[in-house]
Amino acid sequence: MSDSGSMLASSSWDMTVKVWDIFGKKQLQETLQHSSEVVTCDFHPSNKNELITTTLGGQMFLWDADSGDIKSFIECRQDLAGGRLQDDRNTAKKSTKNKHFQTLSMSPNGDYVIGGGNGKNICLYDIKHKVLLRRFAVTQNRSLDGVLHKLNSKNMKEGGIMQHEIDELDSDLEEDAWQTKDDLPGAKTTKNMVKRNVKLAVRIKCIKFSPDGSSFAAATTEGLIIYKNQQNNSFNPVLIDESVTLDNIIAKVKSEEHVTAMALALRLNEH
Repeated sequence: MSDSGSMLASSSWDMTVKVWDIFGKKQLQETLQHSSEVVTCDFHPSNKNELITTTLGGQMFLWDADSGDIKSFIECRQDLAGGRLQDDRNTAKKSTKNKHFQTLSMSPNGDYVIGGGNGKNICLYDIKHKVLLRRFAVTQNRSLDGVLHKLNSKNMKEGGIMQHEIDELDSDLEEDAWQTKDDLPGAKTTKNMVKRNVKLAVRIKCIKFSPDGSSFAAATTEGLIIYKNQQNNSFNPVLIDESVTLDNIIAKVKSEEHVTAMALALRLNEH
């Protein structure tokens, strides 16, 4: 939904995005055709006429919602490429999986877009110049599937990746639950072998910019992760006393003691 609340966009796997005018007489305003299935879309925070979409093919489009014209296009497949899953028979570079965004968010000024998907990487793009500014890896936790780009070759078999670990039940109650009356204590029967370890794959479920654009939050399999742009993260408290306050600085400005006000402001490191 647009920031004004009057426009609604719905993405679909029929390769279209439909733009709706909620309060207009003609509710379906525009149908935007794509070359592959559309995964998600997001309106410009302050301009209801601009809409960004992403497809299963790994492309990102910036649309004029009123005219239905494409204003910009970014190819994202190689940027989003993540690690190799246990059941992948191809390398991470050649794999066609997980090379599309599942969630998008535009910055409040509309200059940047950030996205994530079924992988460990978050990508930040400059829309105007169509370039990838930075890629963030949300985790290096090797207990998650899809973190490593290369898997251990000793686990590689002809049919794929070998599930090399069998769940060991630590609790006596759990062991008793597996046994029948004919089983000997401590014996493992064939029915125990069907229970295997399954790794949880790394995922980025949702991502959003903050209202001022200085930070963004991502909901991932590792939890909620918040990134913040701290341009001025150094603070040296020199010559700080009770007179160095914001109210005192404002009072000095009003009394036209600008040099003193500037000196106090520099001590506080306040713009």
